[in-house]
Amino acid sequence: MCGQPIWGIAGVLSCSSLAYLSWGHVRREEFDWPHDSWSIVTYAVWILLMRGLLSETRCWRERIFFALVLTNFVLGFVLAIWNTVPNSAVRRQ
Repeated sequence: MCGQPIWGIAGVLSCSSLAYLSWGHVRREEFDWPHDSWSIVTYAVWILLMRGLLSETRCWRERIFFALVLTNFVLGFVLAIWNTVPNSAVRRQ
């Protein structure tokens, strides 16, 4: 990523696409979250991968990018594990 603008462009496009998809779910009031074991394991693997990549970074742009992706996967992991949350709490504004 350091010194190569293609990675920054690819990161922005990827994140923009995922943000647009997420906005569509929120707009349609789809607040369900998967709580199956495969989702939990997948988030755990991504957390380990991002943690490893974060420790191997060489510049501040990589550190910020991987820290944001790591934060995203940690939040997804927490929401996948937390299956006792009532729907009223999820939908509350």
